Amino acid sequence: MKILKLSVTLAIALLAIFVLTAIPASGDIEEKIEKDSAEPPEQLETGMLPPDFTVIDLEGNVFTLSEMAGEMPVLIDFWATWCPPCVVEIPVLVEFANMYEGRVQLVGISLDRPGDTETVDDNLAKVSDFVDENEIPYIIVYGYEDNQAISDEYFVRGIPALFIIGSDGKLLNVHIGYSAESDLIGDLEEELGL
Repeated sequence: MKILKLSVTLAIALLAIFVLTAIPASGDIEEKIEKDSAEPPEQLETGMLPPDFTVIDLEGNVFTLSEMAGEMPVLIDFWATWCPPCVVEIPVLVEFANMYEGRVQLVGISLDRPGDTETVDDNLAKVSDFVDENEIPYIIVYGYEDNQAISDEYFVRGIPALFIIGSDGKLLNVHIGYSAESDLIGDLEEELGL
């Protein structure tokens, strides 16, 4: 009987020690609850450094955002050939790129992907033809799986999506969608101080 009482007492003591060391102070609990319940952002915030990425453009050149951001402003445009607002926006971006060549770097990230009856090579040819026909002078990236991963990191939920990154490498603004009535060039000049 004494052994049973001693065993029960010892078990209770060990349980009490375990519980007391496993439970943090009440302030720590509140902090942990707050930290655990914090949801990840649903969009990039202005003033933050955007996610870095390295891609190969249609010409076979390597582009790394962090190597360019900080030297000059960078505009990242998520677009697709099948997107009517994207197609309308492209000539405006071409004009802007020509106006500010060497002062602002544009990067077009194509979200085109092959359809059910189309091969990757056919889709790539379609994007390349579009770039040639529209005389796009800036970097264009194709690679639907990699580009989709980048668009996910940038929380792209609609296209065109234009991310404006200042010469300090921080996000200045994001334009979602495009309207022919807007003054995109004027807006970009104002945002970049050009």
